[in-house]
Amino acid sequence: MKKRYFTLVVRRLYLVLLAVGVSAPVAFGQYFGRNKAQYKKLNFEVLETPHFEIYHYLRNKNVPNELGQASERWYTWHSKILGHRFKQQNPLIFYNHHADFQQTTVISGLLGTGTGGVTEGLRNRVIMPLTASNQQTDHVLGHELVHAFQYDMLLNNDSTSANNLNNIPLWMVEGLAEYMSIGRVDAHTAIWMRDAVLNKDIPSVDDLYRKQHLYFPYRYGQALWAYIAGLYGDNIISPLFRATGKYGVTRGMLLTLGSDDKGISRAWKNALTDYYTPFMKDTTAVVGKRLISEKNGGQMNVSPALSPDGKYVAFISERNVISTDLYIADAQTGKIIKRISNNFQRSHIDEISFLEAAGTWSPDSKQFASIIFSKGRTNLLVLDIARGRTVREIEIPGVEYINNAAWSPDGRSILISGLVEGRSDLYLYDLNTKKVENLTNDAHSDLQPAWSADGRQIVFASDRGGAERINLGGYSAYRLSTLNLATRQVNVLDVFSGADNLNPQFGPDNDRIYFLSNADGLRNLYEYNLAEKQVYRLTNYFTGISGITAFSPALSVSTQTGQMVYNVLRNRQYNVYGANVNQFTRQPVAANQVNLAAATLPPADKLVNDLVGNNIRTQARNKLADSTAFTTRAYDPKFELSYIGGSAGGGTATYRGQGPVAAGGVATLFTDILNNHQVMGAVQLNGEIYDLAGQVAYLNQKRKFKWGASIGHIPYVYGGAFYAQDTIKVGDGQMEVLNSGLVLQRMFQDQVALFGSYAFSQTKRFEVSTSFARYSNRVDIYNTYYDALGRYVGEDREKGESAPGFNLGQTNIAFVGDNSTSGVTSPLNGHRFRFDIGRTYGGINYNTILADYRKYWFTRPVGFALRAMHYGRYGGDAERMFPLYLGNEYFVRGYNNASFRGDMTPDENSLSINQVIGSRLAVANAEVRLPFSGPERLSLIKSGFLFSDLVFFADGGLAWSKGDEVSMSAKTANRNMHFPVYSTGASLRINLFGYIIVEPYYAIPLQRNGFQPNFGFFLSGGGF
Repeated sequence: MKKRYFTLVVRRLYLVLLAVGVSAPVAFGQYFGRNKAQYKKLNFEVLETPHFEIYHYLRNKNVPNELGQASERWYTWHSKILGHRFKQQNPLIFYNHHADFQQTTVISGLLGTGTGGVTEGLRNRVIMPLTASNQQTDHVLGHELVHAFQYDMLLNNDSTSANNLNNIPLWMVEGLAEYMSIGRVDAHTAIWMRDAVLNKDIPSVDDLYRKQHLYFPYRYGQALWAYIAGLYGDNIISPLFRATGKYGVTRGMLLTLGSDDKGISRAWKNALTDYYTPFMKDTTAVVGKRLISEKNGGQMNVSPALSPDGKYVAFISERNVISTDLYIADAQTGKIIKRISNNFQRSHIDEISFLEAAGTWSPDSKQFASIIFSKGRTNLLVLDIARGRTVREIEIPGVEYINNAAWSPDGRSILISGLVEGRSDLYLYDLNTKKVENLTNDAHSDLQPAWSADGRQIVFASDRGGAERINLGGYSAYRLSTLNLATRQVNVLDVFSGADNLNPQFGPDNDRIYFLSNADGLRNLYEYNLAEKQVYRLTNYFTGISGITAFSPALSVSTQTGQMVYNVLRNRQYNVYGANVNQFTRQPVAANQVNLAAATLPPADKLVNDLVGNNIRTQARNKLADSTAFTTRAYDPKFELSYIGGSAGGGTATYRGQGPVAAGGVATLFTDILNNHQVMGAVQLNGEIYDLAGQVAYLNQKRKFKWGASIGHIPYVYGGAFYAQDTIKVGDGQMEVLNSGLVLQRMFQDQVALFGSYAFSQTKRFEVSTSFARYSNRVDIYNTYYDALGRYVGEDREKGESAPGFNLGQTNIAFVGDNSTSGVTSPLNGHRFRFDIGRTYGGINYNTILADYRKYWFTRPVGFALRAMHYGRYGGDAERMFPLYLGNEYFVRGYNNASFRGDMTPDENSLSINQVIGSRLAVANAEVRLPFSGPERLSLIKSGFLFSDLVFFADGGLAWSKGDEVSMSAKTANRNMHFPVYSTGASLRINLFGYIIVEPYYAIPLQRNGFQPNFGFFLSGGGF
């Protein structure tokens, strides 16, 4: 008879695992984290062209046809250069503006203002918003279609696969998309290259890969591609890209160019230096005073807006490193007066619009209106500067997307550049009547409006008129236009036709317009005198006056004082300078004098097979696709397989008698074209047939309330080996043997679950979930017998006694908020909270309550963090569950179970482990977080690979159960009472390459004998 010594142990282990498994709240999604909010239902339809399916919801039917023609034009160009064709129509998904684009369900992650479009690899979908600029929309479309070709070339090729994408660096992917969609004449990228030449900081090919945080892959990648294509011809693009995908950069260049990356780096550096250095001649020093720089701001100080009285300048900066904020500074000294972006941390505000937008001052210089993203649109948030408070939020009726705003001199109205149905027009909003008037109702892009001092005229940038230089999409370059408020007449100024003239501002006398232009190939400040019809150049800077993009506001002029502020790019940093208009030297220039040589990426001549350049130069003469041949149909979800992957393997059992084992699995993902509906399935086998696991889940993201369901069968396997004396039957007798066996306990979970989430904004959501599961068990015993001399005798397998199965249901509801901003390991600013109520029922019945609130402040160079949390089980079987442990490092450090081992002291006043366990916990924590190693501007020690925070902490908590005696002071408590315990110490929180965060710590437990310090180590996940 075999000895059944293992049954009790297995049952106890099973109960412990079960208790741990059902103790945590069930949540849909993450415990914290921001939300992909969906504010509106969008009714898509489909426009079919020869090579594309265009998904849109535009009511203006001219715009989809224009997008179809542009898509076909880009397809023809890219296909010819890359030598590749699509085998089927490629999906393009357009959103009316960026606020709608941020709600897309096609991409799961959050999309900030800086994301102009995305191409995903599962179904090669291009997802992008329409922009306020016709040029920019066409450029983004061309850029993203390059990515569509890149994916298709590698994924639908017999010799390459998705793994080959890892061989291609980001500069090569994004740089090629920029080069093929803009070409080599690009004044904005040329500014960056001249800046690199000026500072003798031209990166190598290896630098572009290893230091992409320093060298923006889009700009530097475009310039390097322009050099390679100019030297070898555009027909080298496809072979080089494919070879890099197969073999990597170094070998790919060697095979296709005959030179490795080091040789190309040297040649490119020489080409940039030789080409741009002559343009440095006759350039001048920056005029005015440097107000905002890295010394008192950040490296990116952009979108300056000068108050009408010339006293204050509002600007956007990452001054505190971890976030981008709005600041107010003294316009004479540059002294930072206050950071007012705390007003934007309201629950309904998703983001500040800053990339190509600037706010506007009231005429009395007391209020500032900033453009914000809120509930699927952009609004104006008006702030009282002196008090730092919000005055009101303005929603412009009929205009969901605001690009620029300008407060009228009389304070009665606000002029905006708004995007409606793919058209960017000027609108006048009356602050009293709340009525809106469209001032320029046409197909042109009208941007960056500004008032004259007397309020009678408006000046703005527009792509109307002029054809000397046709830019992307057949649209003319941006010219200056004025609008007479009395007659509503628009007048296009005959200034620098063929150049991009942007950011116009009236001077105090109403006759002078100041603006930025790349007419000389650089980007300088000019003055246009309306009375004289004469242009004057005011600056001659080698780099240029520019914001983050070509359309970013970089100039602001006070119409009361003539003061101005402007951005200058130097050494990859954006600084704000202040000057008076009278400080500049006015050099007359001809209004038709345009030379874009300095805006060209070298080589500029003797080009070989300049296919990209020829396409752009001749596109005005190219015949567009016939839009009447396009067809429109209703939206079809096209639910189909998007992904399948898996692995397989096999082997023999570790123990004799266990039988053959196998390992492998397959995972599938089915989606519709918008990812409104997703079905995920997975099957996994790791062991015997009993270890087969499977799960199917469905997710519905069609509306604001997102919900899903899952059903699954999951085995959990654990156990161990044993050695024992045993007897077996041999013939008619018994034999004493040594049994070297294995006990495997399998617990099977068969579960059905429903879950849902309703996002109020990006920072707040409501969650609900419910599940029902059946738990069953199986015990298998594998016996291997040996005689007294250790010789193998035999083996068998038997089914052991197992614990009975039971049913278990769980239901949770939660309210979650998170507007925090993280550093390298932990949150440093904002707050988080989670309030959760749950019910567990079936074989075990009890309720759970969770209240968890966390607050963070960051004042360079340190951050401060506080947490208050309660988690408890109440009612029913709450006290039967395995107890919660306060000494878990995630709650109170310094009281882990290792610190209690061997504690046999008879002292009644000493702390026992029973006093830090219970069914309920109350926890409070405080931390000082010092960024220790990481980015130079954030951390104490500069490091490009080791990211860590030095943390000084104070923890406290109380554990108790129903019926326990509780004292709030350890001095009045005895060994049978529960009381708060505290600890203090320090830890080093280390981010291991973005995968896990580990935390070694040194803690002093204040309620242990003699404050005995101890060391510990745990996976903290970034702390609280």
